[in-house]
Amino acid sequence: MDVGSDDTYLAEGVLAVIEVKSNLTTTKFDEAVKTLEKVDSLSIIPPPSIFSAKHHRPLKIIFAYEGATFDTLVEYGNKEKINLKSFDIICVLQRGILYRSGLLLGKEKGSGEWDEFFLLKGGAGALGFLYLHLTAFGTGFLSSFIDVTKYFEPMSNWES
Repeated sequence: MDVGSDDTYLAEGVLAVIEVKSNLTTTKFDEAVKTLEKVDSLSIIPPPSIFSAKHHRPLKIIFAYEGATFDTLVEYGNKEKINLKSFDIICVLQRGILYRSGLLLGKEKGSGEWDEFFLLKGGAGALGFLYLHLTAFGTGFLSSFIDVTKYFEPMSNWES
């Protein structure tokens, strides 16, 4: 919707919010987290119960072309007490993807601890796995799950 000169989106119609960084340094990681924290303050009306939506909020993603190692980001996050509920996925090309467990099944632990995240290392596979999450999350309102996981197996071969 256009409101004046600004583009406006209804929160209920937003599938994901993606914070894109060229190089995900610890400073840029902090900036991305602060931006995504604003998504949590949105007042989102849940869909009617006729839909079996897994989540009633946008998926929050940090995407980077390159960046610090996941060990560095975790160490920084612990030191700076980063709010881990501010993001669901961190995807860094050529490194991999760090994603919240249960995200595809809609059963988040919600503990706010790093141990609720899984790391899948790999190059271009990180982009494929991000697509898998977006597809699963975006079709969560359907009565049947669109299963694209067969295109991503075996995952043990992703790490390079």
